[in-house]
Amino acid sequence: FGGYRRIEGYEKFDTNTVTNTGVIRGIVRYDSKVFACRGDDLFFSSGSGWTQVSDNVAYSSAGVTIGGGTGKVRFLKYDFDGTEKLMLVDGTGKPFRFDGTTFEQLTALPSDVSGASFVTNFKNHIVFGNGKKIIFSAPYKDNDLTIANGGGIINVADTITGLIVFRDQLIIFSESSINVLNGNSVADFQMQPVSRDLGCVASDTIQEIGGDVIFLGPDGLRLFSATDRIGDFSLAAVSKTIQDEMLDLITSSPDGFMSTVIREKSQYRIFGYNVGYTNASAKAIAATQLQDGMAFNDLRGFNVNAIDSEYVGRTELIYFGASDGYVYRMEQGNSFDGEKIQATFATPYVPLG
Repeated sequence: FGGYRRIEGYEKFDTNTVTNTGVIRGIVRYDSKVFACRGDDLFFSSGSGWTQVSDNVAYSSAGVTIGGGTGKVRFLKYDFDGTEKLMLVDGTGKPFRFDGTTFEQLTALPSDVSGASFVTNFKNHIVFGNGKKIIFSAPYKDNDLTIANGGGIINVADTITGLIVFRDQLIIFSESSINVLNGNSVADFQMQPVSRDLGCVASDTIQEIGGDVIFLGPDGLRLFSATDRIGDFSLAAVSKTIQDEMLDLITSSPDGFMSTVIREKSQYRIFGYNVGYTNASAKAIAATQLQDGMAFNDLRGFNVNAIDSEYVGRTELIYFGASDGYVYRMEQGNSFDGEKIQATFATPYVPLG
């Protein structure tokens, strides 16, 4: 119980690898199934074998492939018309859309969104992050970016490293700056700078936890907090006490980072990815939010390149995958896929007189 509760294990979600070769590029739970991108294709499973979306007779998506081959694929779930849909971006071509029946690339969208790496839903606008530009759709539309209907483009001057919606604001991160977009539509959208010398240096480390947003800055983990003053923000450093561990994680993770929140534990986990590591040697850090601040755990055993988490009823479901082709369910069982969990607990130094 409590903030220092032990690490749970993980198990294979499906005992079969995702068809294709290479790293798992993206994972999302949708329509009661787990969807995973590996190579240039999208697959789904209910736990007993993976099916390529374009090969499934129920889906009209023949010949649709996801470009890039190795880059991250990021997903957005949204519902504008009573049908929950998926929007996919791969950092290479134009976005893809899946409505549970048809998987298609939105080739009619303008070239501004070609190569978009980030996507979110802000005030019922689909928002794409592409290079230094924010491109947003008309309200309640996922395929209309025209200015006349309420779409638009905003140049944020720096290359975007992440987007998150927080307290009715869209936070736009780059490596060296943070901006906030306020408003409800193109008529009153306003960009407010928060920082011009500090930003998020690693995409996919941005998460909301306990009323704050946590992210990896150039000097470690930081919290983005809205203060009591309207339009005022705090950017507090929280990982100074584990600076050596953070440096070790950063230097040993040349292939990027992923993160997730374990909501039941008020815990944030940041995973370093290294293609040369097995699951057993992969490194990560857990930050648990307690009443008097953050408590940290140094983790091993999670080689994560893609991850997704959500609540289904009262059950928190967390899925992850990397280069071995399997998708695992985190916080499940008492072992790391059959391997014993090694654990060390260290108290502060205590003088014995």
